[in-house]
Amino acid sequence: MRQLEISSVDDALDALDLLIATNLLAKAERAGKAEQLHTFPKLRKAARTMASAMEVLIAAPEATEDRLVSLVEVWKAIEEVVPCERLAAAVETVVEFAPVTDDDAAAEWRAELVKRYRTVQGFIEPLLEVIRLRAVEAGAPMLAMVRTAAAMAKSRRRYSPADIADHDELITGSWRGLVHRNPDLPAGQVDKAAFVLCALMHLHGALRRRDVFAEGSERWSDPRARLLAGQAWERARPQVLASLEHELEPAGHLAELAGALEAAYTRVLDGLGGNTAVQFVGGRLRLEKLGALAEPPLMKELRALVGGMLPRVDFPELLLEVFDRTGLPADFTHVSGADTAMEDFPMSLAALIVAEACNVGLVPIEKPNVPALTRARLQQVDQGYLRGETIAAANARLIAAQSGIGIVRHWGSGHIASADGLRFVVPVQSLHAVHNPIYFGRQSGATWLNVVNDQVMGIGGLVVPGTLRDSLFILDAIFNLGGGPRPETVVTDTASYSDIVFGLFAICGYQFSPRIADLADTRLWRTNTAATYGPLENMSRHVVRLDRIRSHWGDSCAWPAR
Repeated sequence: MRQLEISSVDDALDALDLLIATNLLAKAERAGKAEQLHTFPKLRKAARTMASAMEVLIAAPEATEDRLVSLVEVWKAIEEVVPCERLAAAVETVVEFAPVTDDDAAAEWRAELVKRYRTVQGFIEPLLEVIRLRAVEAGAPMLAMVRTAAAMAKSRRRYSPADIADHDELITGSWRGLVHRNPDLPAGQVDKAAFVLCALMHLHGALRRRDVFAEGSERWSDPRARLLAGQAWERARPQVLASLEHELEPAGHLAELAGALEAAYTRVLDGLGGNTAVQFVGGRLRLEKLGALAEPPLMKELRALVGGMLPRVDFPELLLEVFDRTGLPADFTHVSGADTAMEDFPMSLAALIVAEACNVGLVPIEKPNVPALTRARLQQVDQGYLRGETIAAANARLIAAQSGIGIVRHWGSGHIASADGLRFVVPVQSLHAVHNPIYFGRQSGATWLNVVNDQVMGIGGLVVPGTLRDSLFILDAIFNLGGGPRPETVVTDTASYSDIVFGLFAICGYQFSPRIADLADTRLWRTNTAATYGPLENMSRHVVRLDRIRSHWGDSCAWPAR
């Protein structure tokens, strides 16, 4: 019964995650984009009208000592091209579809999201009653906001800004306008639907980061719950610290991390002045999206030249050449420890690797008239030589051989690694096959976690359950690499990001570098928790003088009041 309760909590939160990701966010984004496409013709027509007026204004002669240019004269010239009523209508259209007060690119889909309030109204309160949600310190404000939203969703009364004042800091960007400035509601009344949806989006993000977690869950539980504590930790502490090469007293290590944090913030501040892709709007970081780099002028010709130089060979022929260049068959020893004395052993080995890699079995590769490819020989090699430890030794040899190629050293040093997962549906019961609604729908699946270094070589892999977050498995894969130098920096996608994972990678000696998609919603940390400076000044452990930041941005910037 206890296990069934855990599974039911996991399934309920999986369903919530699927509902928000598909029924709410995906549909709202599609509706928002459709609304944008619907307004483009009107906006384009209004923009052309305003552009015609601006062309006349720009072409107006400048005033001189001998001739004055009056406003009436300029307006008369504009009205000859665009009537005043038509120009006023164009300005009104632009203001309607591109409001100057909106600094949030997500405004359209969030407005569409509010229209789906009825989808969540009925379950947000039972969710908090049935599932015991708890939060770490960073997630406590979000959980409190969700509880307020649940009470509001149940009630029929009207709410004022004073009723949600405790959660005002979490109502940011376009959410503020949706909550406080609904034109269909009386002045001084907040939009309950917008507030509830804003709280639900915060809950969704906090659950994925595990700032908010569920008691009695396995997949959505507190990551700290499985940490050693009490006497168990005291017994294991000396061995753990020795293996991680850390001192018993953490003050020196924390000081080193604090210095590195301050140095990183200082580098960011020093580069802000010349970085036109970064802006602070409304106290939030806005970063321009990366575009595709243009190819060098001769890249097309070079690609065609290299493609013409590569010979067309069969996969088995390529394997046999690799065997000859690297001596790889020597790593495939017999299970008894005896040396391989078979004639044409590399041919049998290559045939089995092709059969495994292409998942075709022995029938297409066996040849009764070739001694090395008979079914008896292939079965003998498969049972005696192909096993986990021999494949691992062969992979290590391949990694070492590839790093010795001259051009590879120009690609990288091998100290940067990228980790990502490939998801596969597993139609049968398996230890690693679990339910994941995002990737497998109603089926179960597993993940092949692959680690590739900056020398474009796969240096390790791991089959893991098809869970929502695979960051901890990435650390496991890094500790069990097949070969090559130990990476110093590990690059992942956003799905592997969480604050706890940063700490785990740091104490293990790795720099964790996820590519965070929602950078504007990312928290910045400081080590001096007693400081009371504003958000931008929190970018340093010590006081960062405001005039130093102004020297980068100029006095015309709008600074937060706090």
